[in-house]
Amino acid sequence: MLLGIGVGWLAEEFATLGVPFEDRGPRTDEYVAAMRALWSPGARELHGRFVSFHDVFCRPLPADAPGPDHRGRRHDARGPRRAGRLGDGYFRAARRS
Repeated sequence: MLLGIGVGWLAEEFATLGVPFEDRGPRTDEYVAAMRALWSPGARELHGRFVSFHDVFCRPLPADAPGPDHRGRRHDARGPRRAGRLGDGYFRAARRS
């Protein structure tokens, strides 16, 4: 299975959910950290700004836990930086004309 993750670009979607649009990058980073933690063996713990859990197990674990994780971004340099910091690869999406 390939998992694709995007931080989002449409502010109205975030408004509908009652989630601040400006927090989408840090929120996504923390959600990925939570997934990686939960997809690792043993009881896991994470206490962040958006996610908090203690002594949690995730079963079944993915066969290739906790990755690979490939990321992409179309509009600026934040995507490649985020991919280098958190991901295992980078996918550059084509820019629409």
